[in-house]
Amino acid sequence: MIKRRIRILYISDAASIHVRRWASSFASRGYDVHLVSPTPWGEPSAKTAVMPLYPYGARNPLSRMVNGVRNVVNLRRFMKGLNPQIIHLHGLFTVFGLDLMFTLFRQRKLIISTWGSDVVYPQRRKESFRSKAIKKFIFRQAAAVLATSEYQCRITQGYCPKGVRVLTTPFGVDLTLFKRDDTVQKPPALLTLGFVKRLEENYGPHILIEAFELVQEKYKNTRLLVIGEGSMKKRLEQRLNEMGLLDKAVFTGWVENHRLPEYLNQMDIFVMPTFQETFGVAALEAQAVQLPVVASDIEGIREVVVHGRTGYLAHAGDPGQFADRILQLIEQPLERERMGIEGRRFVSERYDWQQCVDRVEEVYLNLLGKTCAGNPIVSEIN
Repeated sequence: MIKRRIRILYISDAASIHVRRWASSFASRGYDVHLVSPTPWGEPSAKTAVMPLYPYGARNPLSRMVNGVRNVVNLRRFMKGLNPQIIHLHGLFTVFGLDLMFTLFRQRKLIISTWGSDVVYPQRRKESFRSKAIKKFIFRQAAAVLATSEYQCRITQGYCPKGVRVLTTPFGVDLTLFKRDDTVQKPPALLTLGFVKRLEENYGPHILIEAFELVQEKYKNTRLLVIGEGSMKKRLEQRLNEMGLLDKAVFTGWVENHRLPEYLNQMDIFVMPTFQETFGVAALEAQAVQLPVVASDIEGIREVVVHGRTGYLAHAGDPGQFADRILQLIEQPLERERMGIEGRRFVSERYDWQQCVDRVEEVYLNLLGKTCAGNPIVSEIN
């Protein structure tokens, strides 16, 4: 089977680094890659068609319906003309309207990847019956359903018809990019605690700030390196100022993914106090750079941080326990080094990016083989 004759159409938003990495990887393997996205992407190897995936800005039900019908007609016409061998939908984030449902109706070449927040809801928020019904309808159209983690698989499985097993296809780490670099200069006589995530309450940056104050009571030669933007930034800076610790923290703002290793290599301990996570890519990237991780003991994180081996788990929302775990690592430099080495080994064994691409490619080729043979397509690959 000649890969350049295999046309893959991704449906998602090119603004996401995850979408760009999947599309680029399969283009580099010789596939004919296309992307339908509401935002443009200037990557020549993946041809991007900028099309609305749902009616942005619709102020009333009638205009939403009219725009939605137009979106469905245009996208189905585009797909028919392109005639891809594989259609891969990344994320079900547009189900507030019926556009996605009608667009994917009877698309037998369809693969769906859930991303986490599209199927996993916060404890205080209940999904509407309408949203569930639309998602279940869409999943019934799929030849294969994929999810990033085992936890996410279990949640996604509840939307799928009987006989379809959701497959775990992790979003891995580029080990040629994320690696330890001893040439990166660190501030002398300072130990750096790092955070990489959006500065939103769900990710717990305020928990890190409170834990940092407790750490500072015992070890003054520590600092914070915070990577990310978000609505909590001013509140976090204000709290640090109240503590008299603002000069001990650096907020870099948003950093492009390919530059993250430069910042991770300035850290000594990576802290991830999130309240909900379906798959902790940030923790894996930190471990690939040989950083020990202190993270919340929650579903999704337990799969990627091995307590006592690659880092420590702490109760979500408990600054005191986070501080205790961080202090353990500060006081045991040899343990930090051991965990860093183990973390790199763990990521290499389970989450190497090329192996993750191999896994999805296996799904594609299995689907193509069964389609060509005229056999029923079953979403199960060992």
